[in-house]
Amino acid sequence: MKKYIALGLLVVLFMLFGTAIAYAVPFIPEETFAVKAEKPAEVSEHEAVIEESAAPAAEPQPAAAYLAPEYNSDGDAGSGVKAWTTLSVTEYEALSSCSKAVELDSGWYIAEGNIEVGGLVCTGDVKLLLADGCVLVANGSNQPGVKVKADASFAVYAQSEDEAAMGSLVATGSDYAAGIGGFISEKIGLITVNGGKVEAYGGMYGAGIGSCNARMAGVTVNGGRVTAIGGRFAAGIGSGYMCDAADLIINGGEISAFGGDMGAGIGSGDHGKVDNIIINNGSVSALGGSKAAGIGSGESGKASAIVINNGEINAQGGANGAGVGGGEKGKADSVAINGGVVTAQGGYGGAGIGSGRYADARGITISGGEITVNGGYAGAGIGCGEGGDLSGLKITGGKILAAGGGSQKTVGGGSVNAIGGGESGNRTDITVSSSLGIYMGKFADPARKICYTRADGDDLSESVLFKKANIFIDALVKK
Repeated sequence: MKKYIALGLLVVLFMLFGTAIAYAVPFIPEETFAVKAEKPAEVSEHEAVIEESAAPAAEPQPAAAYLAPEYNSDGDAGSGVKAWTTLSVTEYEALSSCSKAVELDSGWYIAEGNIEVGGLVCTGDVKLLLADGCVLVANGSNQPGVKVKADASFAVYAQSEDEAAMGSLVATGSDYAAGIGGFISEKIGLITVNGGKVEAYGGMYGAGIGSCNARMAGVTVNGGRVTAIGGRFAAGIGSGYMCDAADLIINGGEISAFGGDMGAGIGSGDHGKVDNIIINNGSVSALGGSKAAGIGSGESGKASAIVINNGEINAQGGANGAGVGGGEKGKADSVAINGGVVTAQGGYGGAGIGSGRYADARGITISGGEITVNGGYAGAGIGCGEGGDLSGLKITGGKILAAGGGSQKTVGGGSVNAIGGGESGNRTDITVSSSLGIYMGKFADPARKICYTRADGDDLSESVLFKKANIFIDALVKK
């Protein structure tokens, strides 16, 4: 009986609770549950602009100005850089100091203020802008100061032509590395200097600017002030030890290049090779290391062609090296001087222009320019160094002051000549055809009134045949 009474009470309580809920919840019509597709409210053009600009974009970088070279449209190879024009770039990355090497992909980079990095590594087409007054120091640790990979390139730009204002890059390579260029056995890409103060110091086997024991794509200097010092066995600008370099081209600027021991100032390193050395303009000073030329080949190296079209050139060979031409036992397949003001001094045993000691000279042509040339001891002014053979020397123009080293004669045969063979050398086919005048004397002094004289003092006023050399002298102007 109690069981049924309890069950009844539960039923009553349940009925009372359900009624309370029904009165508490309002009635919701059935159609309210249907979702209606309403037309969105129209937004005014002004409101839309405000909504879009709610998250402002980052402000663009300020434009950075730089100087770019202009060349003559007529393609005159001897003119170099015609002028400089100011351009600007807005997309670039600012460099900052870092103790490690910084990798640079293709694009523009700017250096401002004082920055020091543990080297730069160019993996793409890199353009570096040196802002006025900046000093960027790149000290390579087991690598070049600036490494340029084989499929990459590196170009330097400045904001000013004023030397006091232009920015600086100082790049130093470790041993087996160039200052700017490559590491040992690694090929490198093209290097271009358009401006700025650039100093490059190669470690052992590495050029100041160039390669180290591997082929490089080439170096072009259009402007700026460049100082390049090669490590032992390497050139200041050009190839390192036992490796090749493509064309070295100077279109302008102020260049000072110093070869390491057995390396040319500008050209090849010890047992190295350079394709072409072309100077179209600029102020160039080049000093070869021991047994190397100032401009040309290192010891037992090779320069395929040397061409000077214009500029102010001062070239000094190291011991046994030519001022312009070959190093000891080295080769300069051809030397052509078409213009400019050229001063060349051979080292001991080397010619002023021609070959170094124990090397042959061939393919020397002079068609213009003002040339002052002195051979080192036992070397000709223009022709061979000691113990070398000369062939194919041709002078068709220019004003030349020439003197041989040691006991001196003027043209052709003899032990040492102003123009001809060096001591203990042979020579054939020398052609001189100039209306501007060639002075030949021990000190190459025009005030001495020495012009076209043989050892016996007779003037040469027409073609003369020597036993060991055919000397053709035409259109003479006596002084």
